[in-house]
Amino acid sequence: MQSSRSRKTATLAEDYVADAPPLRLNNGVKNATRNAPAMIEDRKKAKTVTREDIASAISDTLESLSRRRAKALVDSVIEEICNAIESGENVKLHGFGNFVLRDKGKRTGRNPRTMAPVPITERRIVSFKASPLLKTKVNRE
Repeated sequence: MQSSRSRKTATLAEDYVADAPPLRLNNGVKNATRNAPAMIEDRKKAKTVTREDIASAISDTLESLSRRRAKALVDSVIEEICNAIESGENVKLHGFGNFVLRDKGKRTGRNPRTMAPVPITERRIVSFKASPLLKTKVNRE
């Protein structure tokens, strides 16, 4: 629950942003704070596709496959991808993209508030690179 002080501060900040002239950054983009509501609204419009949605689409396409079996199929495919990545293999799905396992070295970061150095340990990350076919489908207008 917000205190009355933080509500007043939030209201003052909103009034300031609403009354402020549009700010331009070096690259010509308006201040991100002023564009934030529009960006959030765009995200709300986009639907997230879940495992259940994929299983439903598969069972609708393959009428001989029940939803339960389609869900088991989707789960087993995702589990197989995860197992391959866990064992250190890269996963390539033609026409979709590549899941690549990368090692990131140890480095020193900074706490942005105090500017104190913070050690960041070595770690492995999974990155995804979309295939050219997927990129053209996404960017098609």
